[in-house]
Amino acid sequence: MNIQDKDKIKTHKSFTRVLYIDYAKALGMLLIIWGHTKLIGISNEFVYAFHIPLFFFLSGMVFNKGRYENLGHFLARKVQTLLVPYVVFSVLTWMLWAGYSYYTHVDVDSFWNPLLQTVLAQGSGGFLVHNVPLWFVTCLFIVELMYWFVSELKVGWIIVTCVVLAITSYCLVNYCDIWDFKRMPWSIDVAMMAIPFFALGHLLVKYVPRIKMSDTVNNHLAISWILVIVGFAITAYLGHLNGMVSMGHARLGNSPIVFYLTACIGTFAMLILCILIESIKGRKIWKGLTDRLSWFGRHSFDAMAIHNPIRQIVMVVVAMVLHTTSDAISENTIHSLISFIITLVITIVGMMVVEQVRSRIKLQDIEGKR
Repeated sequence: MNIQDKDKIKTHKSFTRVLYIDYAKALGMLLIIWGHTKLIGISNEFVYAFHIPLFFFLSGMVFNKGRYENLGHFLARKVQTLLVPYVVFSVLTWMLWAGYSYYTHVDVDSFWNPLLQTVLAQGSGGFLVHNVPLWFVTCLFIVELMYWFVSELKVGWIIVTCVVLAITSYCLVNYCDIWDFKRMPWSIDVAMMAIPFFALGHLLVKYVPRIKMSDTVNNHLAISWILVIVGFAITAYLGHLNGMVSMGHARLGNSPIVFYLTACIGTFAMLILCILIESIKGRKIWKGLTDRLSWFGRHSFDAMAIHNPIRQIVMVVVAMVLHTTSDAISENTIHSLISFIITLVITIVGMMVVEQVRSRIKLQDIEGKR
């Protein structure tokens, strides 16, 4: 590696956070928590229509191959930022799940299989029962690894390759009877379906700089707000038409074409909305809200990793207080809202604890290096 290449890498190592991306992560995570709480109805159809594609898209927006010296450096970094936290959160939440299940005498096939299935890292097929949302972490790792190689191609071939991967996976999952491709380790089946969203985010930033995106939205405020409202309305309508969607289970609804179209519309509506939020200048109370929203977005990984076990316990407690069942809670909007708010509050407290622990570990590492 020559001096110019090293200098280029140094310039890419510094990462400037983009507020509207943090806002999008925060709002997207709120939708995920709500979607896991209110399991039926039009709100659930709306959320599932685009919330997971949104996160793959946002990850593509911040993908920058120039930050890494080579493939080895890239893999080492992704192991550190994705796989290590995945294992830690999986083991910790498994301990919570096993302890709770044992204490409440829940009938489970095995206490140990979910822990062993952490290695398989597959969200569908009844795996990771102690913390299903963690499937996204290893899936994102696979998407980024695939895109590392795909990004070397010309734009046209990037698009073609990603589309072919998505079609191939969809066909294997839905039409191949030789083997259940939903059980591919690390959700490789979903990763192949998700890579078009990742590529879309990366190519958008590559050819339309973030500043230009912000300027375009801010210079056409009325049109932008109309696009947000119409975009979300179309997403809700098409999401309802497409039926039950669960990307983690490789289920794309009645039509994969409608799914991809709906996911893109919802994702772009959310992106425009978050740029508009960033552009609003208001009083201190607004800045306080946006600061907290930004913090939540920066720590959305932690929210994803801990909210579901919290939600499950909260819904059981709420069901006991209301003398009903967890399933009934999921079907009632008011009861779901109560569970959602309690889950969110406890999750935020948990995120703050995780942040403090992570800060202390980093501080100890720095002191150790001295």
